[in-house]
Amino acid sequence: MSAQISRNKMAAVVSLAAAVGIPLMNLNRGILPAVVITIVIVFFTNFISRRTAKDEKFESLTQDDYGALVIDGALNIGVMEQTRVTRERLFAQLRMLNKTHLGMIKRLYFEANGIFSVVDEPNPSARFRSCLMI
Repeated sequence: MSAQISRNKMAAVVSLAAAVGIPLMNLNRGILPAVVITIVIVFFTNFISRRTAKDEKFESLTQDDYGALVIDGALNIGVMEQTRVTRERLFAQLRMLNKTHLGMIKRLYFEANGIFSVVDEPNPSARFRSCLMI
């Protein structure tokens, strides 16, 4: 689930669960603090969503940035080190996508939410000889 939603939304879900869970588990606790916390979380989540839609710097600050792990069939080692993605993990992901060599990939991005996005090479046979086999 964490790979399908952003980190901010995951934090909001966890915070809501923690805030609402206490009054449900202990009847001696009031529901008012949970309601106030829920309103604050919803307000800040909406604020962050609206601000990120308008401001790229704020979006990069709160949502992180994506990195191109493969560019034109070549590994981008600097971005791989920065995002802490190993070659083994990258090649495992490519095998899941039925990619047999890096020449089949124009770009491979590691998104901020942890998923990989692939842009296929339109003519992979031209790059076949010069690319690393997976």
